[in-house]
Amino acid sequence: MANNETLYQSIEPEVRDISLLARGSSSPLGGFFGAASVNAQPEIRECGETVFSQIRAVARHTSEREWFEKNEDALHLFLLAITNEESSEMCARGLSGVTKLARAECVHKNRLAECLQKASQVPETFLVEHTNTTAFTWVEQLECLAAVMESGKNVPRVSEASVSIALGACSRGMYLAKKSATAKESGMVVSQAISSARRILEVVFVEAKEKENKEAVRVAEKAFEDLVTMSRSEEDGCLSGAIDCEYKRVQESTVATIASLELCNALVESHFDLFQKNQTLMKTLKERFCPIVEATLEKKFFCAAETTDFAQRRVVLRTLEIIVKIGRGDGFEAFIKTSLARLMSSLESEMPAWLRASSLGVLRF
Repeated sequence: MANNETLYQSIEPEVRDISLLARGSSSPLGGFFGAASVNAQPEIRECGETVFSQIRAVARHTSEREWFEKNEDALHLFLLAITNEESSEMCARGLSGVTKLARAECVHKNRLAECLQKASQVPETFLVEHTNTTAFTWVEQLECLAAVMESGKNVPRVSEASVSIALGACSRGMYLAKKSATAKESGMVVSQAISSARRILEVVFVEAKEKENKEAVRVAEKAFEDLVTMSRSEEDGCLSGAIDCEYKRVQESTVATIASLELCNALVESHFDLFQKNQTLMKTLKERFCPIVEATLEKKFFCAAETTDFAQRRVVLRTLEIIVKIGRGDGFEAFIKTSLARLMSSLESEMPAWLRASSLGVLRF
């Protein structure tokens, strides 16, 4: 939303586009989305026309937030658009509208759970149908989930059910994006999935750390354990995905491996003080997460490296760098000593320039 743009001005395009699509019109956004028509949807059309005729009344009201909380027609329209089964573009516009209302804290606390539930239930055909709107719908869904979770009106602020729904949709984005879009578009969806998951986890860990919310602490423990489980193969403790790819070339399992490692890294780096106070988090970090690095470094991590190995090797080295920087004195000495010794010895062999530079970057700490 532009700095001088009011909320009602911001959501007018969504209301207008949904109304046009509900009449059975072709895409109101033109060639980018193609010209495919959709069947008329009278209920959504009537709701859209009602909202469009009422929405400018907000300009005469002293408080936009208060007006939108009391007059939920716009929210109702967006939720109808999200759950429609005719048009992925209409679904995307509904998701965008809910995102804007949630960011402005204009969704009543009793409706946020419904918004989260419906945003997570976008018809899967819209996400894997190989149309020009596929990646757009993915991104809008993931952004909407994060915005709803970040709303300060959530009651309870964090719950296992809501976090499970939101992170589940992010995981689905990581797994299915490769099947539903071009390499460029799938990379965009995966990036948004990681960004949204990071924001959702930030809400959980901040609530656990700053508010000492017991439910949030429990959810934080479970979320971190689940991320570690996604990252490792329990047979040998190393990365569950083969080390042979970048995002745009990866198998779905490897996308999730890289993403989960990146999320774990972000949590450890940003909230290490919570790990220090919480025995469960620290145990998972030491006994299940750190061994990923140790086991992976033993799997010809350096001598077999090629340029296409960049993504996973980079994130493993980032994990090690974080532990070296912040873990001294917290029982990580043996892990740090062993891992750095392997890095030192690896520098004697041939390896790509980027891997040598990354390894030296870790050693300087």
